[in-house]
Amino acid sequence: MCQLFESIKIKDGRAFHVDLHQNRMDRSVKGIFKTTNSINIASVLSHEDLPRTGLFKCRIVYDEVLRSIEFIPYKQKNIQSLGIVKADDLEYDFKFVDRKKFHDLTVENSGVDEIIILKNGSISDSSYSNLVFWNGAAWHTPDKPLFKGIQREFLISRNIIKEARICLPDLRKYKKVGFINAMMDFEDMPVVEMAKVDFKGF
Repeated sequence: MCQLFESIKIKDGRAFHVDLHQNRMDRSVKGIFKTTNSINIASVLSHEDLPRTGLFKCRIVYDEVLRSIEFIPYKQKNIQSLGIVKADDLEYDFKFVDRKKFHDLTVENSGVDEIIILKNGSISDSSYSNLVFWNGAAWHTPDKPLFKGIQREFLISRNIIKEARICLPDLRKYKKVGFINAMMDFEDMPVVEMAKVDFKGF
């Protein structure tokens, strides 16, 4: 049976966006297993000894029941170079534990630190995060991501970023790209100049 996971940011003993993680878990259990979710994340965390100092990823693995929970020290990825990868058949509607396709894409493009995934002509995500692009006036996020992350959802709800259709030619009008996920807030996300994107082959 397939397994899913949630990655919850724990910083100095505080868990972030638990409500958004809970909503996504509820939707996933209903969508995949056709049943009601019985896992309450807040209750699970209340029985754990959360790390009191530093930044940790709380990784919860589940299917119809809770399978495991662990706390992993987190360090942002150092991104200095980017490549564009075409992956028209890639699907990731739910947060599955099996991420082999993403792993394979990064291995196949090991000459760069991170990839920007192009699917059916539209920019989607990186291998591990949603993307936001700065045009000098506003931050835009692709309207066709492979996966709608909770940080993306939160920032859209606060009007900090806006959805936009971003096709390959549109990338040249942006100045910077940022990487957001549950572990990387808008304030401390990695940001890379678009000049560092390798357009070779496109």
